Amino acid sequence: MLNDFIKVAVVFLLVSEIYAAVPIRMHCGEITNIERLQTALRFVKHSSAFRNKELKPSEMIPDEWIESKKPEEGLLYVVLTIRINEDKSISPLDYLLFCDGKKYDCAGMLKMPAEVYDFRQIYTTGPAEVKLVFPCSASAMEASLECRFSKVPIPIINKLMLQDPGDVLKLKQAKEAEEE
Repeated sequence: MLNDFIKVAVVFLLVSEIYAAVPIRMHCGEITNIERLQTALRFVKHSSAFRNKELKPSEMIPDEWIESKKPEEGLLYVVLTIRINEDKSISPLDYLLFCDGKKYDCAGMLKMPAEVYDFRQIYTTGPAEVKLVFPCSASAMEASLECRFSKVPIPIINKLMLQDPGDVLKLKQAKEAEEE
């Protein structure tokens, strides 16, 4: 028992040295939280907004315009909470999430305190707090956040840790057991 605790503590210290810990500075402010969710999230339906010619985001979204979407099989949602500095902005079109050799587009953004990801929210200017949601491989250990536009000088955010340090140790132990 003590041995496992020591292993977890050592892995946590190593992981916290290697991986980016929140808050993480970025071009528009900072990432204040990273969540991994396998539950359904609420999104504005494209068809409802287009049919009603409501292409600007609003605080009042009719219930019938909202749909719950679970991540596709083998995926989960990575939700980044971002605090935007004054006179800075962010768009769900700015970044791609890279993990396990694949790239994932942002699936939506919500401007807090909203609880619905709205595709019509194409940018937000600070000061504000937003959440960006990306699909991602459920088995991914880490990810990087890269600017979609190669000519824009926005640094890559590497080593976003997507697994709990205790889970990292368990996965490592499971792989070692398989190899024996």
